[in-house]
Amino acid sequence: MDGAPEANPFLLPPLSELVGPWDPSVYRAWVYHTLPEWAGTSADVRLDGMLREFAPTSRLRSNAVTVGALLDELEGRFPRLRSKLRDETGALRRYVNVFVDGENVTTRSPLSTSLVGEHTVDILHSIAGG
Repeated sequence: MDGAPEANPFLLPPLSELVGPWDPSVYRAWVYHTLPEWAGTSADVRLDGMLREFAPTSRLRSNAVTVGALLDELEGRFPRLRSKLRDETGALRRYVNVFVDGENVTTRSPLSTSLVGEHTVDILHSIAGG
């Protein structure tokens, strides 16, 4: 060896340096190699029985980075959930509980709770009455 560093085949040039015809696989590889660490964010979302009637399934996947972004995504995908999860001000409804990996985050800034990494999110709608 002449002392020169070995080329790393996993490093991609800046997108502006990629030339030639459009190739989605090259772009996809560039994006996945240049995204920050949280790009692997993925949440398994489970809705309770009461909320299931407003979404096509009780289990969903999301790449949201916070609980608030997750709710935005769910409400965008399933508009009928909108009035069930948050009130007119955007705050979590009083009887909605959110659990991230089994921990109830409803009592502490639930909308800003981070979902960076792999998580399981359970959204439960309590029944009130007496």
